[in-house]
Amino acid sequence: MWDKIKDYIVTVEENDTVKKMTFEEASNLDTNDIYNFLMFTFPEDPEDFFNTGFRKDCIDSWKAAFPKMRIIKVNVRDCIHLNKWVLESYHAKSYPNDCLRPLFLGYLNNGIYCDADVFLIKNAKKELPLTSYDCFVGQYACSGTFLFNRKKGNPEMEKWFHLYDKFETFDRAFTDCMTYLDGRDKGELKVPEFDTCGIVNH
Repeated sequence: MWDKIKDYIVTVEENDTVKKMTFEEASNLDTNDIYNFLMFTFPEDPEDFFNTGFRKDCIDSWKAAFPKMRIIKVNVRDCIHLNKWVLESYHAKSYPNDCLRPLFLGYLNNGIYCDADVFLIKNAKKELPLTSYDCFVGQYACSGTFLFNRKKGNPEMEKWFHLYDKFETFDRAFTDCMTYLDGRDKGELKVPEFDTCGIVNH
């Protein structure tokens, strides 16, 4: 899948600068104690979608927890032909990024994904085992997922993306995929899961 996504143009925000580059270029940026926060955007999003109200408060909370961070934004519209789930959920105005995030995250060093309406109320950098595992899933109280991948090229993350091909309906795919990953369904792929506690969903 790398050959299909490496040339996508992404937006990179770091230290009050905004640049356009290919995803491959973004994945090769220095990560010396820098965390790459992966975000997905839609063409219909207002220009200030992430810069006002509660979403801005949430992103500010990430910056407080991870002073050295950059944001890498991927346009979902560019990804709709990667598999049937992305295409169908995009047109259904559902959640195509559910299956996209492990794919892109797998090619980032110190890569993190969490929803834009997640506010960190504790220092996640200290609370979570960011150096103990190659990747993990952190569940937070209400719903949703905090994902982490330590080293790019992690094959487990791309396997996660391809797990969606095993499910017939998108509305159940994410839940069933998490069950598969968690091993409760005797799945072959297991990702450590943690209760992050210090993360709340608005």
